[in-house]
This record gives sequence, C-alpha cells and structure tokens, in this order.
Amino acid sequence: MVSPDQAPILIGHSWGAMLVAAYLGQNPNAAHSAVLIEPGYPDSAGRAAWEAESAPFMSGFRYGWQAITMGFRAQHVLGPDDAAQDDFLFGHMVGLFANHPDNPYHCGGGYTAPSWRFGALSSTTWRDAPAATVDKIGANLAAFRGPVLLLAGECDDWLGPLQSEHLARFANAELATIAGAGHDVVWDNGQATLAEIRRFLNE
Repeated sequence: MVSPDQAPILIGHSWGAMLVAAYLGQNPNAAHSAVLIEPGYPDSAGRAAWEAESAPFMSGFRYGWQAITMGFRAQHVLGPDDAAQDDFLFGHMVGLFANHPDNPYHCGGGYTAPSWRFGALSSTTWRDAPAATVDKIGANLAAFRGPVLLLAGECDDWLGPLQSEHLARFANAELATIAGAGHDVVWDNGQATLAEIRRFLNE
C-alpha cells in the first residue's frame, strides 16, 4: 500500500498468486498493480494437468510409508487448534513432494524454503472444488488494466512455462525469469527477485 488514499499493490506467491489473480479478475478496479510470483494453473484443465504431473512425486513405497508413520505421529500433536494434527501430516507430505529429486520446484539441491504450517483444510477444500470454481481464476483477467509483473524461477520448467499463459491473459503484464531459482524464487535468489520487484514498482 502506497498510502491509505490509493489502491493497493497486491503481491502473491504460488497459491497466493492464484488468489490474487482471481481477485483481480473479479474486482478489476480494486488494485493499482500486482506482482504474481510463480502462480499455478489458471483453470480446471490446468488443475487436471497439474494433478497428473504431480502424481509421480506423491507415490511409491517411501511416500506411502511416510504417510503411514506420519499419520501415527500426527495423532500425538496437541493443539493449538483442532486442525493442528492434519496440518502436521499434510505439511510433512507436501515437504516430501517438493523435495522429490525429480521435482523442478528446486534447482537440484532440494526444496529448502522453510515453512511454518500447511493448511490441510484449505488444501482439501480446493482439491474438491468444482471445475466451475477453479475456472474463475483466469476467467476475467483481461478486465484488470493495471500493470502486472509475473516472476518465474529459471529451474522450474513445470510452472515456469505457465507464466506465458498468464501473460497472455492480462491486458498489461510483463514476465521476468529469476536465475538460479526454483518455485520459491524469493528464497532461492532473493537479491535478484527483490531487484525485479523494486524496478517494477518504481516504473
């Protein structure tokens, strides 16, 4: 936010960037500009493709064994709320997914970005969302006329190419690729990422 009297600048990463995109499409006059860092799929067809491509990273003996053992461990998680046990389990399994050696979310050295807690309820709610709901993400992005910066990680040949699709949906967008970065570009190459964001905001 530049000032209380001006429209906000929205910044989101991954799922957060998808939420920002959906918000801009539904409320095209509510923001001044946006920075979208590695947003995922823009519609239900993209979700289906993502699920198919991610399946190999969430299968096999090791993944199944971890799911069983972490399920038992989750039963011993106490608080601070009723969702803590599921969040513990989901967070661990998502970590295995992101750290899979063949997952392009990282540049080959593992997905090292720290995480505090993963929202199991939000994840399952979105997984079960009908196609019509998912399609709202990219349905009306051209209605937002403000400037948009899309950031992609150089190593992420999975979500990175999706950014060109997002680029075509917005009326006024540009795409920058961050060298030496996977999905979490801010963590992997914070200096270059912040330089791009500052350049964009200062234009």
